[in-house]
Amino acid sequence: MSKSNRHVIIKFSDFLAKTAEFLSAVSMAFIMAVIIMQVILRFFFKSNLPWAEEVARYLMIWVVMIISSVLVKEDGLIKVDFFDNLWPKKFLKYREILYQVLILVLFILLLREGWSQAVYGLGGTISSLNISWFWPYLAIPAGMTLILIQFICQSLAKILRLT
Repeated sequence: MSKSNRHVIIKFSDFLAKTAEFLSAVSMAFIMAVIIMQVILRFFFKSNLPWAEEVARYLMIWVVMIISSVLVKEDGLIKVDFFDNLWPKKFLKYREILYQVLILVLFILLLREGWSQAVYGLGGTISSLNISWFWPYLAIPAGMTLILIQFICQSLAKILRLT
């Protein structure tokens, strides 16, 4: 039974990662298109798109937040592990548990504060794009939600593998 549950969790995690990769790739392609169009307009036509820089900036933030969930899935977050061979294995196990708890707390705090900022952004408008600040600020809680889901999936998969 647990092997089947682990399989479902891994499949769901893979689906989220592939979706995040696809959305990030499409967003990066759009960013490149907008920037190239902006360069061509400025260089050849002495004109510009007043919204190009802001669209590129805010989409890049969304890309970073979305693709970060893939790093969590692939255990690609930065680790300080060059002293690991000096410590006893039992210590390393407890340190890893402590790190996981601290990272989980950090992700939850970022989700909460990001949502708070997004809601605060409902009161303002980005003049060049004529959209609410809510949408750029929403990148943090959206990304943190994906990260938390991946974190939980990976933790459950590890637990089910051990039992």
